Amino acid sequence: MAFGGYLEQSTAVDVLIGPFLDKDDGDTEETALTISQGDILLSKAGQTLTQKTDVTAAAHDANGYYNCELDATDTNTLGTLTLIVHESGALAVRLDFMVLSSDNYTNFVENNMASIKKVFATVAVLVETAAYGGSAAVIAADQKYDYTTSVNHETNGYYGSHVTVEFRGSNSTDSLIVDVFAALDGATYDSEPFMHREVKSTGKPQQFSLIVEDVAHFRLGLRSSDTNTTFEYQVTYQSWNESSA
Repeated sequence: MAFGGYLEQSTAVDVLIGPFLDKDDGDTEETALTISQGDILLSKAGQTLTQKTDVTAAAHDANGYYNCELDATDTNTLGTLTLIVHESGALAVRLDFMVLSSDNYTNFVENNMASIKKVFATVAVLVETAAYGGSAAVIAADQKYDYTTSVNHETNGYYGSHVTVEFRGSNSTDSLIVDVFAALDGATYDSEPFMHREVKSTGKPQQFSLIVEDVAHFRLGLRSSDTNTTFEYQVTYQSWNESSA
């Protein structure tokens, strides 16, 4: 007994059945069997075995495996489809298939077999201070959050965003803290962040990235770790979703 794969309901299909092996030694491949319509028995959803509807005989392919054609009537019942052949001189062969509705087959089998690629939106600026060409205030040396505007994954079905933070501290004393907060509605944000980064200032331009996934909305809270360093900064992001190639 073996699993033969997934089949689409009420759809003709060719399946490979076997291996057919000699009944005495259980090893020699039987490559010249005559496997007619009446020899190929099907059980739909555990019901009585009956010969397949498709009239085509099975034809040898290679190494004791045979090509077997099933028609739309053979695959018209959802659930398990058991195929059994016990040809004279060979050991019995059994294969179990799972018949899915057309929608489920497309979603589960065809889409999963397709190549999945990321589709990126245009890079967007979330916030930037004057040093980076914007008008936002610098992060003060007061340990208080400056919050960005919200990034909306929900509306466009985005899976995630690549967030880049560029910054320059006024000295090398404190660190820049960046926390990421989530919200279901883009308005009521969690009181605790689900992502945290702290990067020590060198007093020179620096950059790091965050990958934010699987939240409907998010925003960043940025602050100085102490009261000695201010920060010029820019936050950009690029969201993505996925599609079948």
